[in-house]
Amino acid sequence: MIRLGLALGSCLGALSRVAPRRSCPQSGLYFDATRLQCDSCSSIDSQAVLVSAEENAVLARQLERLGSNQCRCSNGLVQCFGGDRCLAADGNTSSVMSEFIASGPFECRQCPEVNGQPMAPTQDKSRCLPCLVDENDPETTSGYSTTWGDCVCPEGSALLERRSDGAYLAAKKCVRCASGLLFSSSSEPLPSYGCTPCPDTERMYRQASTGKCICRQATTNEAGFVEAGGACVSSAEFNEVNNRFPESAAVYVQYRDIIDGREAWWKAGPFGQFLGIEARTASTFEVLKLDAAGAQDVSVTSAAMKWLYMRCSVGCLRGNATACQCVSNLCVLQLYDYEATVCAFVQDLYQGKARVPGSTAVEGMPWLYYSPQRPVQTLQNPVLNWRLNFADVLVFWLASYSLEGAWLGWQRLESQLDPCSKGGTSSKPRSLPSAWRRFGSSLRSECNILASSILECGLRPVFYDLFVENTDGSLVPVPVRILNIVTQTGGRPNLNLADTEANDDVLVRRFMLCDGISGRESGPGGPGEAYLDGTGYLRVLRWAAHLAVQAPGFVESVPVPDSGISAWRSLFVCNELNERLTATRAVPEITWLAILALLDGCQWSNAARWTTHADGQSAMAAEFNPFLQFSLGISVWIFVLVLQFLLQRIGCIFLGHDLNDFMDVCSIANISVFILDEPFHGYYIHGKAPSSRGDWGHTELERVLHDEDKGIGFSRGLSPDGCQTFEMFLPPDTAVQLANGDVAHFRQQLGQVFMDVQMTQDTIARRDPPKPISQDVAQMSQHRCNVQALVDAMVNAVMRGANEVLQMRSSFSWFWGTAPNVLTLQHPIFYKDQDGISFPNGLGWSSSLAYGAELRIAGIGIPLGFEWHLGLLELMTFSLMWRFQGSIGLACALAYLVNRSVLYVYGAWGKARLAHTAIINGMFLI
Repeated sequence: MIRLGLALGSCLGALSRVAPRRSCPQSGLYFDATRLQCDSCSSIDSQAVLVSAEENAVLARQLERLGSNQCRCSNGLVQCFGGDRCLAADGNTSSVMSEFIASGPFECRQCPEVNGQPMAPTQDKSRCLPCLVDENDPETTSGYSTTWGDCVCPEGSALLERRSDGAYLAAKKCVRCASGLLFSSSSEPLPSYGCTPCPDTERMYRQASTGKCICRQATTNEAGFVEAGGACVSSAEFNEVNNRFPESAAVYVQYRDIIDGREAWWKAGPFGQFLGIEARTASTFEVLKLDAAGAQDVSVTSAAMKWLYMRCSVGCLRGNATACQCVSNLCVLQLYDYEATVCAFVQDLYQGKARVPGSTAVEGMPWLYYSPQRPVQTLQNPVLNWRLNFADVLVFWLASYSLEGAWLGWQRLESQLDPCSKGGTSSKPRSLPSAWRRFGSSLRSECNILASSILECGLRPVFYDLFVENTDGSLVPVPVRILNIVTQTGGRPNLNLADTEANDDVLVRRFMLCDGISGRESGPGGPGEAYLDGTGYLRVLRWAAHLAVQAPGFVESVPVPDSGISAWRSLFVCNELNERLTATRAVPEITWLAILALLDGCQWSNAARWTTHADGQSAMAAEFNPFLQFSLGISVWIFVLVLQFLLQRIGCIFLGHDLNDFMDVCSIANISVFILDEPFHGYYIHGKAPSSRGDWGHTELERVLHDEDKGIGFSRGLSPDGCQTFEMFLPPDTAVQLANGDVAHFRQQLGQVFMDVQMTQDTIARRDPPKPISQDVAQMSQHRCNVQALVDAMVNAVMRGANEVLQMRSSFSWFWGTAPNVLTLQHPIFYKDQDGISFPNGLGWSSSLAYGAELRIAGIGIPLGFEWHLGLLELMTFSLMWRFQGSIGLACALAYLVNRSVLYVYGAWGKARLAHTAIINGMFLI
């Protein structure tokens, strides 16, 4: 065991002068973090002084954290940091400039004099330059100023010390800035550098004395501008808002909606016991407990309101849509409080504007309120085309915005509204994202929510508009009922402990989950720093503790997406593929019966004995040579296989190939097959019928095939040469455009669909008995349609870019099996699956079956994949049994059983995977 002991007593005397105080700047000293005490800047350099609050308010407020950076050299001196090379006056003379290397934190050095005039330090204070003083030169400076310790320029001009290539000039000079670019409250020459314009030149100019951009002041000919949230607004626009909706009242935020979890109505559960998503634990009550017993109102002077209210209000008056979103979000921050100035301003903006057809929204403004529509009219809107059953999973979408009104995009609702998934810690397993979205279900989240996650969420709150997906794919807005909305009279109209209390509900559109910004007051750095950097003083922190979705009604019939579409074609193709899952080139019954007949019946096995030329009984009495025995077994096995492959080659010329027949089946049924054997690799069988239909009567089908034989109609293949099968390589970021115009990430969307399939199957498996109901069938149908839409979009994209996507694989690449690097692909690659020089071609896709990959020579397929490995396993089993048991019949029987056992397991697993990926019930696979 290693033990560590600390001796503290002997150190107490050395630190006796240290006191935990922060009064160093007030005493004209800086805080030395090494010695933990105040010290004078002169201890660093005799010409160093303390940075003052007038120079840098933020720097002066954070002095204790900055070490020697709390000090600077006096005006007019070079300040060279330790280890840097600088140029300044030589220590022995004031007229010679020399190079030196600073020691310590920094050194202060005088600049030399030139012709009796002192030189001035450069902007970075690393060297000295003279001031250009020439009355005949338009770029002359006004000379050196001892007040500023630098060269100064006349009003409207700025200093320049570098050429356009970055090199220093021989002397500092002044350049005339464009009219109105610089501002000075007096005609005194100032050391202003550069003529860089401000971001908003119409409303700002640069202050010559500080170089900062400030709002333009009023003149006799023009109105001035007022600072608002880092921007400048005209005085007229400011007064237009401020006179009716004063900024002083808007920044004063009164929280009349705060609860601490002990209210009787909260304990009663306004939605019923544990319905929806909620956080309701002893820890929650402890966190929510108010400082003053029974207190319900808390007031703060909000830095965020101070920073954003006037800027966003004026911007909205100008017609800026983002600014209108911003000022609307400020109202949402106050939970639509009728007494809040910003909400009164938003309501005023609604006045006189036309309504959006079909809703209560107004033109040019975010949709916040459902009024004047009555709550019962809103809730009973028949726009949804279905009713719900307890097994249905609702699909929601969130439109999200930042506090300042920026559009953050669409999000499919999964677990974004679950506080435990966003920042909670729990020993219990997490629920599936769809658990609470299942109609009639409830999710109770139990977790310890980290304070840091609430603070992080509240610092940059996201505002949501909730939509539910209709059966036709359209989005229907969902009314939001915020429980602790407070009216002018102090009542809470949304606390409906009975169904009859819903008539006075206040329904809104937008909500947020957390707020740690409106309750933050300004610190020493002002409202801008408190809002932008999260400093200042946080007085109020709020988060949503209870969420629930109400969807009344029950279904009597369940519409399915593929209603009216024949399922027989797809089931027929799936069964044909299922039959071929375990197909092999060699027939195991023929293989091992032939080997048994040749070795035992024809007595070829005697060739493996030690005495191979003896006659009669002497030959039979000789022992088997193990080497000859193994070699003979291999030779006979290869002979039987090659004979089968040769006969199959001859037979397929006249009778066709079984795998080619499957491609014909796909074309007649108008069914394409998409096979992924790896995340970004697979095969595609293009089964689109030339007639674009798969449902025909007998006579019509015969006529269509007759027309195709005559060349009437389209080609079967995806390419002009009629190729139907392709080997695919997909980039990881492959995106496809769906039929509705949306762009989907192919691999991610496909994975999401099959996650939904697995969730539906898990739901069925948990039932007693585990049987699907009509809603499960409808969901699986929707999943199947989603997969089909993705594959259709992929094939359409391939057809549009056929010149680049469809390629012929080189013989070298085909022979060695080299593949392109999918990480560097710009688009999918579909190699034509023509892997041989003679008929039949297009069998490379069979490598995903037990058939396996092959090497095709003169049309004869030599197995290289799964069938070859299985054959070797059978051969090893046969050889071992023959060698150690001596019975050829037993060895052949055991090898045959190995073949059938492996293929049975392979077929069962393949059938289950086929049913899962084709999203059909396995009972349909015969």
